[in-house]
Amino acid sequence: MTPQYYSLWDQMQQPFRTRLVWLLWFVTWIGLLAGMFDRMFYEYVVIFSAAHTLLVLFLVRFRLAVFPAQIRIAYFCWVAIGTYVPYMVILMYIQHIPR
Repeated sequence: MTPQYYSLWDQMQQPFRTRLVWLLWFVTWIGLLAGMFDRMFYEYVVIFSAAHTLLVLFLVRFRLAVFPAQIRIAYFCWVAIGTYVPYMVILMYIQHIPR
């Protein structure tokens, strides 16, 4: 039987983890809103998303198969493409569409 390794993500209490996640996404959303007025802020969103991704990867012990890590990696790629690939800024605007 293999030993089970718990990551820091698993060891966090659910209320704290939920608040952390919502705080990180809220800061990202503020950057997206600011980017609608000045595209320079999209570069900050990419930097913050990279830091957010690295934080979550650290918390899940760099396991790429974990869903929280996959979401952050995909989102980082999304904002990086939307920011740095010409004519793909539409990806940044799509995120503002209410659901």
